[in-house]
Amino acid sequence: MTAAETERPSLGKVYDAINEVKLDVAVIKAALPDIADHEARIRAIEKRQYTLAGLASIAGAALGAIVQRFTI
Repeated sequence: MTAAETERPSLGKVYDAINEVKLDVAVIKAALPDIADHEARIRAIEKRQYTLAGLASIAGAALGAIVQRFTI
């Protein structure tokens, strides 16, 4: 092993590395879309999905009643 591989890092180097990681995380965090907005969009899609499922159930029941009325 070389001297550079066995040398212990100084506190200053560790501090610089941590600050670099902090800056990287800040950049990544700023680039990500807002999570709350994502949750709101998912909830809106689910609301539409369940509304359509309910309407389909009502329409199916009504159609079944109409068909039964004319076939008996």
